[in-house]
Amino acid sequence: MTLAISPKRTTANTAFWMRCSRRLSAKADWLSRESANLPSSAEEHRRRKRDASRWRRFRDLAQDWHELSAVRDFLVALRSMDFTTTAEIDGRSVEE
Repeated sequence: MTLAISPKRTTANTAFWMRCSRRLSAKADWLSRESANLPSSAEEHRRRKRDASRWRRFRDLAQDWHELSAVRDFLVALRSMDFTTTAEIDGRSVEE
């Protein structure tokens, strides 16, 4: 059995592969332009350092809010207690 390849089919295959080659070439050009736009390692280091600083400040603020909430709850509990100003806690009067 012999396989006959028509000239029309060969031309279509060639055109297909030429289109693929052009697409790949365009993609490679795009990738090289994109890689040229990447930040330098020094810029990346500064960005990471800035992000770490922002995250640290955010955590500090969250901790402050948590502590403030605990203090607020403690004050509410103290105000709800029924005691006289002459009462003593740990050797100190409530008035102090």
